[in-house]
Amino acid sequence: MKNKKVLLIGNRNTGFDIISKFDFLDIVGIAAVKNSELNNSIISSNIKNKLIFSFKDREELFNYIKHNHFDILLTTGCPFILPISKIKNNDQLFINAHPSLLPKGRGVHPINEILLMEHKYYGASLHYIEKNVDSGNIIYQKKYPISSDINLDLLYYLSFQCEKEVIAEGLLKLKKNFYNYFGKKQIGNPSSFKRSLDKRIINFKQHSSEDINRVVKAFGIRSQGVYSNINGRIFKIYETKLIKNNHISVIFKYKKTASICLEFDGGVLIKTINGYILITNFEIVDNME
Repeated sequence: MKNKKVLLIGNRNTGFDIISKFDFLDIVGIAAVKNSELNNSIISSNIKNKLIFSFKDREELFNYIKHNHFDILLTTGCPFILPISKIKNNDQLFINAHPSLLPKGRGVHPINEILLMEHKYYGASLHYIEKNVDSGNIIYQKKYPISSDINLDLLYYLSFQCEKEVIAEGLLKLKKNFYNYFGKKQIGNPSSFKRSLDKRIINFKQHSSEDINRVVKAFGIRSQGVYSNINGRIFKIYETKLIKNNHISVIFKYKKTASICLEFDGGVLIKTINGYILITNFEIVDNME
């Protein structure tokens, strides 16, 4: 069997890392989002057919796909919905690697959703690209239980490692079935999540300690964070801790909800509607982005 020609599209290098190791696939072109992980990975590669594109280059990307000759198109973090009816030939496979257990976590920010909605598992899916986002039949899917000690940084790493695993196993499955495997229909109720600003604002006068801690955990990295206006100061919060000490409750019994009880080098202690939260990692900013 002849090697299959692969065109890679996106911002993550998960597909590039795997396909580069397979001797039955040849990468014939790469279109990478400007300044992305994939862009950085191909700078020193010997692949000549490259396109570096930005969010304003939608049509340029579509034309690049349309005028290339390939058997398999693999996307990993493509920022656009592909008009497959206009750019796909009948003998081509269009597949996408997505860092969630589809149909849960469709769309752009599935990893935040895992922590925000307290899913029991994380994982990744390799699926066929259809008209609707992340809705195609599953080629390969893998999941792992999520433990309480996993923060957002670790979850990003683990999810993308899992994405590599499903790309590898999924491509081997396609090869075993002579690239004539239809996949399995997605089962379950679909969900999607977008990381809008309103989802990243907490109010100590309205939200419970548990809800505050959960939301902060879901966005707790430097490029994201959670905002709260506390006593006229805007806090950008990256990490919190639930405080359940009885002595604390006695000492600050008469403090108003949402007031600062203590400020010290290790953080800021805030009274909530049902307890206390220690903000352990934060910065004071001028405004909410």
